[in-house]
Amino acid sequence: MSSIPVNKEGGMEPHLLKCARCKGDNGLSVGVLMQAEHKGQMVYCNRGQQRRMERQFDAKLSWSHVPEEQRYITMGICTTCGEETKRFQEELNKGGIYFKCATCDTTGMITGNAELAKAVRKSMGIPAPEPCGMEFDDCSQHGGKKDEKD
Repeated sequence: MSSIPVNKEGGMEPHLLKCARCKGDNGLSVGVLMQAEHKGQMVYCNRGQQRRMERQFDAKLSWSHVPEEQRYITMGICTTCGEETKRFQEELNKGGIYFKCATCDTTGMITGNAELAKAVRKSMGIPAPEPCGMEFDDCSQHGGKKDEKD
């Protein structure tokens, strides 16, 4: 087991994690958290692990301590989203297609046995399991309502 870096002022510095996909709670991290930007994305690690991360990315990064007011960070995906993306991948392999609503930003999957999925794949010339998707203009097209987003 590795040791947890402790800050003299902040102690174990707990950090609440948000799911990168649904923005819901995704756990708790402890330790002195460092952050750096790599190719436009924020990357995080505990103090003392920066060189390991730099070797992983094969890049020298400019690290800074994550201050207390920023300790609610986005990192990884939650179990629910992980299971859903696995189901989506399985359905994609069967000919399913992704969808997104332009009005409410709802996303989802249309099953491969649905006529709409078959028609979209045919019209776009994209065979399964290649990623394929469509965008609805209005919530009524996917059975939702605009106020369901929140």
